[in-house]
Amino acid sequence: MTYSSKTQREIASGLIKKALHLECKNCINQIEKLIRTEKANDTSSHKMYLKLYELIDSFNKHIDSRYNVILGAKYKKKLMELYVNGLLTKKDIQELNLDTQTQIFKWVKMYHEYMG
Repeated sequence: MTYSSKTQREIASGLIKKALHLECKNCINQIEKLIRTEKANDTSSHKMYLKLYELIDSFNKHIDSRYNVILGAKYKKKLMELYVNGLLTKKDIQELNLDTQTQIFKWVKMYHEYMG
């Protein structure tokens, strides 16, 4: 992604970090829910550990595939993906310059048209 200033790169990086933090919060909520449910069901500690391991391993793979190696040319597409997945808001995207906003919202519209 070509930005006209360092500030735009910093904004994009900050938005990606915001989405990552939200995903981590969601994972922690899933962990807490799993522990509550398994305790209520009197699940053995070993079975609970295995379920937690699966959940965390799955989350790690998801995070790795979504956030690892985001290069400059892919920032706009990554921001669009995070927006479409509800991890960023329209207000978040509007922090970027107008050209970048326009491109992202154009891709969002194409995505929704394609996905129906």
